[in-house]
Amino acid sequence: MKLSEIANHCLKLQSELGETFMIPRLISESISVVPTDWRLLAQDLHRLDMALRDSFEPKLNRWLMDKVGFKSTPPERLIFRLRLDNAVNALPSFSDHTIQACQVELDLPCSQPEEAIYWAMTAFWHLSSVDTLTLTAKAVCRNH
Repeated sequence: MKLSEIANHCLKLQSELGETFMIPRLISESISVVPTDWRLLAQDLHRLDMALRDSFEPKLNRWLMDKVGFKSTPPERLIFRLRLDNAVNALPSFSDHTIQACQVELDLPCSQPEEAIYWAMTAFWHLSSVDTLTLTAKAVCRNH
């Protein structure tokens, strides 16, 4: 599956998210004292992601692959949203970049959209999360 196709699957999922996945609300529900300095907020978001990683990723896998209901806490919904936003925002630019550099878009050996979304929200997140955490923290602090 091409990276642009994976990004489209993630975008479709993102468009289906409701009010319970709004980032400012989830940050205030997940972090006891939200810092006004974006650097501190980015660190808090990173710590939260690291603290939840071991429990969140298997839960995400069960939800996507086994179609088990996604019962979640506000911090888990925040991490879900941040990871999904990362895929939606970063994958298209990465695929555009590779097309220009190689004249071929990269393919991921996934046969199902759920498998591709899981990859985008785990392995790809592990490689590219810093920018999303930083940009989110800057946006939240700018709007407060």
